[in-house]
Amino acid sequence: MNAACVTSLGAPDPVSGMLVGVKALTARGHRQAAGPICALGLRIPNTVIRTLVVVLIFTRITSLLGSSIDPFTEPVVPSYAIHIHSDIQQHIMIADASKPVILHLGDDIEFNPDIYKKLQEAFTIIQPSLEERQRDAWLQALRDRKWGDFQAVFRPFWNSGLEMGRWDAEMIPLLPKSLKVFTSAGAGYDWADVDLLAEAGILYCNGAAASSEAVADMAIYHIISVFRNLQWSNMAARTGNVDEFLDAHRHQPINAFNPAGKVLGVIGLGNIGYRIATKAYRCFGMKIVYNDLFPKSKEQEEAIGGAQRIPELDDLLATVDCVVIATPGAGGKKLLDAARIAKMKKGSRLVNIARGSLIDEEALADALESGHIYSVGLDVHENEPVVNPRLIKNRNATLTCHNAGGAFDTTSGFEALSMQNVLAVLSGQDALTPVNKHLLK
Repeated sequence: MNAACVTSLGAPDPVSGMLVGVKALTARGHRQAAGPICALGLRIPNTVIRTLVVVLIFTRITSLLGSSIDPFTEPVVPSYAIHIHSDIQQHIMIADASKPVILHLGDDIEFNPDIYKKLQEAFTIIQPSLEERQRDAWLQALRDRKWGDFQAVFRPFWNSGLEMGRWDAEMIPLLPKSLKVFTSAGAGYDWADVDLLAEAGILYCNGAAASSEAVADMAIYHIISVFRNLQWSNMAARTGNVDEFLDAHRHQPINAFNPAGKVLGVIGLGNIGYRIATKAYRCFGMKIVYNDLFPKSKEQEEAIGGAQRIPELDDLLATVDCVVIATPGAGGKKLLDAARIAKMKKGSRLVNIARGSLIDEEALADALESGHIYSVGLDVHENEPVVNPRLIKNRNATLTCHNAGGAFDTTSGFEALSMQNVLAVLSGQDALTPVNKHLLK
């Protein structure tokens, strides 16, 4: 799609109206020229007619900004987001100079038109095209100040809008000084250097609150599976082999345990980690310990069975029955490398619903095959979408395809939250899901 999304919901498509208007004006111009003027024996050159048409086109563009009805065409029901061709984008921005400019990255809004309408009323929304979002084109557009001094960027869907790649030291210095907030779908934020954004005075907001429930549910699924050896049973049943079925039926329960009363160590007790801990405690009566830079309040800890914070990660790994990774990142480093995995309690379980890059999977496969770690549950993978072949073959590895947040509720919530954060920040209120607020100067 080629450019900006600036008109309000319910307005006719200005591009279509303009084109119809051009045809109508041209036809009218010819009829008038051939009528009274020709009757006087005069002829108007085509160049003059074309000049008049150009003037009228720009007049129509200006009038479209102040009117929702085009007299040259019947009003049409538009798609939700109406797009203005990039050729006239500059004129739109000039005409709407009184409104702050914000960028909408990625696909059109689908689920929350009421919130989007509020954005349309308050801001000039520019939606860069797919071509404009490619890395080289994007960086050049920033250098050229193509979209002016925009104040916010929002990315409502996790699977589009990030074609320009990581927001890093190459890109961030090119952003306008006016930019106050970047909000995005997704709980993780490894695609943005949030520290550098903070240094530039830009608040980053993620979508963790929207995905917390779905991701926590997936974590619980994996926790049950790694304790009850469900993947072994599942793989055996799918072979269709009677011997495999009977082997799993007889031997799979030997090392299967109920989660009740076991110690769960959560790495990263943010929105998602806390929901996992809450469900594990309330559903199974698991004992909760956690490792996080920021301790929870006494009230929050008491609400999940008197959870205990363990400041040193190595101490947590050595004592818990199951580790759940729920931290969004580790600064580009492996959180669990071979040395750290060796420190885990022998026979313990491991679940990762955060980022595949946090674990050295070859070291993990070694530990799994040796029995040092009994079973693992991975929704995310180190070389995603490629899954480690050693883990694929292992019946004690429960594997899913990065689907933890994959629920309609999450998608709709990502979309809504990305816009709500923009509305909050640009109206002077607190962001709903700030990530780097503590780093802002």
